[in-house]
Amino acid sequence: MSRTLSGLSWDEARQIVQVLEQIGQPYIDAELELLRSQRKRSRYDGDLTGIPVSNSSQTYPNTAFGHMDDEIRLGYQAVVVSLTSPTYGRLWLAVAHHPGDTVSCTQAEALVLAAEARTGLHPRRRTELLRGRIQACEEQMAQTGKRLETQKGAVQCAQDRLAEAEQQKQERQQQFDELDRAYQARQRKERPSGRLAQARQRLQASAKRLRSREKARQEAQRRLDKTTIRCREQQAELTLLTQRLTRFEQDNAANPEPVEAEFRLDAGFGTYTRTSLCSSKWATKPTPNLTPRFGPN
Repeated sequence: MSRTLSGLSWDEARQIVQVLEQIGQPYIDAELELLRSQRKRSRYDGDLTGIPVSNSSQTYPNTAFGHMDDEIRLGYQAVVVSLTSPTYGRLWLAVAHHPGDTVSCTQAEALVLAAEARTGLHPRRRTELLRGRIQACEEQMAQTGKRLETQKGAVQCAQDRLAEAEQQKQERQQQFDELDRAYQARQRKERPSGRLAQARQRLQASAKRLRSREKARQEAQRRLDKTTIRCREQQAELTLLTQRLTRFEQDNAANPEPVEAEFRLDAGFGTYTRTSLCSSKWATKPTPNLTPRFGPN
């Protein structure tokens, strides 16, 4: 079997996968119909599980070092999603292989989409949650916009003060140069309390003030640049959320009889953005220590 599979081309392997999915699909459809007739939620489990290979192997493509069984190993991360089945206990819906350094929090949406693609069903999109996120994003953007305008004013003020300090330094440099030439022409020595010494002190103070104001201008510009980047990020996020809301509304309009579903993920999938995304699609529930097992259930 191993030699036969290793001799397959990618097209042949995909054909085998397609045939196996066709064979398994009636079982999945039957279990989903059974759950619906029993008025039960469809329950899905998603996780990553490591598939290590030899750390010195060079024959496996697209491997990478990552956490597997509490060790750093070379291999793959299998992204798996399954359906809790009244008849069989568990039915596998989808498996996708990724390099071993893939982390869970990047795969939550892919698991949800894989479950929907295999079952052909999805629950009502929770557009009210998404609208709440859009409203919160708009409020944050308004606050960021006010801060942006304030910081623009601060940068302009810092630039004006810097220009004033530059002008003052030029004037005092000119005064010092004139006095210095006059002293040299008369062959006079500079005394600590003389006019030339005082002019030198004023010039040094102007140079110090110029450096201080340049530093203040750079700091004001740094804050403005940071806020500008944040404003662009928020605008991009708002655009993404708005597009998603449109797509979700279309999904709901085309789904008059949505199923009730629960998608269980462990804590490794948890980031604010990913959790909010899944919550806007599914009723999500954390399941600690959920580790998929291969083989008969």
